[in-house]
Amino acid sequence: MSSSIVLIGPADALPGLQARLDPGAEVQSFTESEALEALDYIIRTKPGLIALQDDFSATSRGMALINRIKDDPNLSSCEVRVLARDAAQNRVAVKRTGQGAGPPGQDHRAASAGAASLIAVPGPWPGSTRSPHPR
Repeated sequence: MSSSIVLIGPADALPGLQARLDPGAEVQSFTESEALEALDYIIRTKPGLIALQDDFSATSRGMALINRIKDDPNLSSCEVRVLARDAAQNRVAVKRTGQGAGPPGQDHRAASAGAASLIAVPGPWPGSTRSPHPR
C-alpha cells in the first residue's frame, strides 16, 4: 500500500488536519472546491489513505466522492477516513463488500463497529408517496 495521503477539506482546516496525519507520508492537499481534481489525482496515484474533513464529507459532493471511491474496484486498496475537528470523532468509511474492513477471518461488522458506512437505505417510509394510502 502506498504511503501517500490525499487530504480534502476547507482551506482553513487543512493545516490542522495535516498535522494529525503521518509526518513521514507524502500528503497532497485539496480544498473542497477542488474535489474533481482530487478524484483525478486519486484515480491516477491510488494513495494508501484518503482523508476528508467531516463537514465536507457530509455534503452531497463529499458523499458522492466517497461513494465513487468505494465503488471503484481499482481503488479497493485505498482507505477512506473522515477526520473530525476533534480527533476522537474520526470515522472510517467501510467498503461495501467488506474488503479491507479487518483482518482475514474477522467478521467485518465487528471490525467496522462505530464506522460510517454512508450507504443510503431505500424507502418507502411512512408518509411517502410510495406507501399505500387508505381510500
